[in-house]
Amino acid sequence: MKRNLQPRLFRRRLITNLVPLFIAIIVLGILSCIITMNFVKSDIDSRNIALLNQDMQRIEALNDDIETVNINFGINPDITVNLKRIMNARDLTSEDMQQIDALESLLNAPTCSKPDIQSIYVYFNNRLRRFISTSDNITTLDKTSGSGITDTSWYD
Repeated sequence: MKRNLQPRLFRRRLITNLVPLFIAIIVLGILSCIITMNFVKSDIDSRNIALLNQDMQRIEALNDDIETVNINFGINPDITVNLKRIMNARDLTSEDMQQIDALESLLNAPTCSKPDIQSIYVYFNNRLRRFISTSDNITTLDKTSGSGITDTSWYD
């Protein structure tokens, strides 16, 4: 009789002792998962905010560069008058080409120093549809002429 009682007693005591242990393990496991998920979520959020701030700073720097070019070419009356005259002239003189070269050196500074700026276009409304580009010097928007370009999405 003693032998029959021992296995049942052993099982009962084992279950009585293991059930609270398993409950504690399950509760601690769930809590650790929740804490880990919250930590990971907050870490991801903080990294995303840092990336967004970095992108915002880069965009602001690009806008500053564009604004500088706009001030130089759009607001400065000396440059504006000369560019409009050059773009409307049928034939360009050597003095015109020197002025274009000087203006291009102003344009090339941000394009060479900033990897995000690939090219800058300066266009004033003119009958010959000419513009200045950092990649193509002075050229025309006409796709039919040999000197025309295919990248006119900025104009369209």
